[in-house]
Amino acid sequence: MQTKDKIKYEKIINVVANMIANKGIESISINKVATKAGISKGTVYIYFKDKADLLRQTYLAKRQMYNEYFALNLKREGTCADQLESFIDCLYRFGKEHTTAMLVVDAIVSSHLRSEFFTDGR
Repeated sequence: MQTKDKIKYEKIINVVANMIANKGIESISINKVATKAGISKGTVYIYFKDKADLLRQTYLAKRQMYNEYFALNLKREGTCADQLESFIDCLYRFGKEHTTAMLVVDAIVSSHLRSEFFTDGR
């Protein structure tokens, strides 16, 4: 069995993210991802169990970017209005700086996959 390579894993995640951002979740297939990443279909399966796992891991990677950005940039002091303004500003800046990540998070959360990925009702 081939060992996993972090760079190849991230490349696959980024290919999927770009496909979602440009053409939507429906555009994702293991074959298309492999072709766009310049790897074999079998290589995708080394990193991901199936299409659902590929989408889940892509969502989690981009959601982690979102969480880290907010942890670094969100102001937690001041009035409730100040904190709300900071949240809105962070959301806007994250979307401008990391458009693809924002589109991936939105696409997954807004899709039928929401109930499959989030069993706790988020």
